[in-house]
Amino acid sequence: MLENLVKLAQKITGLKPVVHVAIFGFICLLVYAILFAMPTKTNLYLIPGILGLTWCLLYLTLISAFQRLPQKPLSDDHFITKLKLSVTRGFYYLLATAFIIMSITVVSFTFRLFGIWSKDYSV
Repeated sequence: MLENLVKLAQKITGLKPVVHVAIFGFICLLVYAILFAMPTKTNLYLIPGILGLTWCLLYLTLISAFQRLPQKPLSDDHFITKLKLSVTRGFYYLLATAFIIMSITVVSFTFRLFGIWSKDYSV
C-alpha cells in the first residue's frame, strides 16, 4: 500500500505548479463569492470553490507526504536501527490510512455538495 502511494506521488509531482495555480484560482473564487458576489449568486461560486480547493489540498497532501518512504529494516541491521525504521514505517502506515479515509470523505463530500449545487443551479 505504501509503495503504491509513493509511486503515485512521484508520478504526479510534475503537476504541482498547476495545482498551486488552481489553489490560487479557487481561493480567488471563494473570496469573490464571499465578498463581492450578489447574495443570490454567492452559492453559485461558493460550492465549486470549496470543492476545488479541497481536491487541490488533498492532491498536495499526497505529493508532500509520500515523496520518500523509509526502507524496510534489513536482517543485518542493529536492533535500534530496525526499531527506528519500523516505527517510522508505522507512522507512514497511519498517515496512509488517514489519507485514504480523507480521500473517501472528500469523494462523499463532493457527491453531496455537487448534488446540492446542481439541484439549486440547474439550467
